[in-house]
Amino acid sequence: MEDQTAVSNTILRTISESRTKTLTGGQIRDAIKVSYPNFQPSDHGARNLRDFIRIFIPPVVEESRAGMDVVYGLRDVSPETRAPSADGALPIETHESLDSSLPRSYLLGNLQVWKTFSNPGSPWKLFFQPSTGTVRSFAQNETPDASWISVPSYSPEAFRQIARSFIDTVPEPYRPVLTQTLTERKWWLPFFEVLRNIGLKTSWIAFRRERLVDEFDRIIAGILEEQRNRAVGPPETGHIPQETSQPQSSTLTGDTLLRKLAVDAIARMSEAELRALNIPLGYIVDSLIGNR
Repeated sequence: MEDQTAVSNTILRTISESRTKTLTGGQIRDAIKVSYPNFQPSDHGARNLRDFIRIFIPPVVEESRAGMDVVYGLRDVSPETRAPSADGALPIETHESLDSSLPRSYLLGNLQVWKTFSNPGSPWKLFFQPSTGTVRSFAQNETPDASWISVPSYSPEAFRQIARSFIDTVPEPYRPVLTQTLTERKWWLPFFEVLRNIGLKTSWIAFRRERLVDEFDRIIAGILEEQRNRAVGPPETGHIPQETSQPQSSTLTGDTLLRKLAVDAIARMSEAELRALNIPLGYIVDSLIGNR
């Protein structure tokens, strides 16, 4: 029985890569046969392909009909921006957002993408385009434009950690020999050989695949979060200039400074002290004349 998630992601990727972002049921069926020739909807509890899509792939919707066949599209592609279909069928407007599994569909449905991500020694580079959800492998001598974000490959130590986690799930008698293989330089070769001999090869492949997909989803989610934060930008903070007290001038010297000190001292005197103050009468007369 073919893997339901892998088939679903292949359908998502095939539609998203088409020129019109739409495909007929017949075209989808042909695309599935290339990668999954043994696929049968009935193996997954569905009556037919149409029922399989309805049950397992919410992002794919029925948009119109082409003769007796159904035309499928993606929920996030608006009728205004989609290229017209070859048969001129009118699209049905939808408003729901595309499921976040679209980038994952490239990982599971494209062998080159899978090998690039899952092989630390791959000569290819993996990139993700947030605006379209597309994931692609590029050769070392290729440089994609700025719309593509680099996706790091899984590290060798991360692979070894997956193996350690899997060892915890196998029967106790097999754990020592499996743990011993992890000390070898190319540990995955004897590790896989032991698992094949004890009948756990399939379980390991499924376990490893699940962990790789989870890590891929985590990386993509981080990239998307960073892009959203960058688009919003840091919150603006109003800058209120603080008033700074202006220091009093300290350049007063000589006669001017003496006069100021005298005025300050007089201002603090009581009435009795002022009456006892000995001031030449001419100074008082000059001040009265100047204030008229």
